[in-house]
Amino acid sequence: MCKSMQSVELSEVLAENMQRINEAKETLFKEYFSENVEDSFEFEFLVREYIETIKKHMKKGSKETVEKDNFPFAILWSIVEAQDIDNMETHRFYICPPYLRNNDTGLDCVSMTSPLGRALLLKKADQVITVNVPQGTFNYRIKRIIIP
Repeated sequence: MCKSMQSVELSEVLAENMQRINEAKETLFKEYFSENVEDSFEFEFLVREYIETIKKHMKKGSKETVEKDNFPFAILWSIVEAQDIDNMETHRFYICPPYLRNNDTGLDCVSMTSPLGRALLLKKADQVITVNVPQGTFNYRIKRIIIP
C-alpha cells in the first residue's frame, strides 16, 4: 500500500523531534540557563518531562502512519491551529524552544516555556486549553496540529 505524500511514520517524526530537542537543549542550557539556577532547573525538568512523554508515544505505536497536516498531538516545531473560544478567531502558533526562532514558517514562535507554549504542548486536536497570562485568561479549542 502506497503512502500519500502527506503521510509520515509517527515514530520517525517523534525520534527526529527528540533528537532536535536534545541538540537544542545543550546549546540553550549553556547560552541562556547556566547563570540562573532556578530557570535552569525549570527548563531541564520541562525538557525531561517532554522527552519522557515522547518516548512513551513512540513505544505505543511504532509503525503508525499519520497525516502531517493532522498530527495527533502538539510537539515542538509543530504548528497548532486553535480557535479562541471567546471571539471565535483562529490563530496559528508555532511551538519552539526558548530563544530559537524559525523564520521559514512566517509565524511567530511560541516558546515551550511560555504559559501558552506549556498549555499547547502534547495536547490533541479538539482539546480545550485555558491560558492565564498577565493580559488575562484565554480559552482555546485546538483545531488541528501541523508538522511543517
